[in-house]
Amino acid sequence: MAVSWNDFFQGILMFFAITIVPVIAYGEIGGMSEITAMTAENGVSLSLMPEGFTITAVISALAWGLGYFGQPHILARFMGIDTIKKVAPA
Repeated sequence: MAVSWNDFFQGILMFFAITIVPVIAYGEIGGMSEITAMTAENGVSLSLMPEGFTITAVISALAWGLGYFGQPHILARFMGIDTIKKVAPA
């Protein structure tokens, strides 16, 4: 049960970090017009598909997620399963 509470509070912390930090940064920078001006000044693209972005890059990014199941913290959860009937609680 302690693990569940720990995971819950970590999730809450991450949620607030993901939502509050960008909002504060956006306000500190000066809004979207300032962001656009700074990126144009530095030659940075705001496009999701910049020049030179190929299908190989897309496939590589998607394949990166396949390695997730080999990470130690995920393997520990799989190793904690005694039988197929206990998959949901594990």
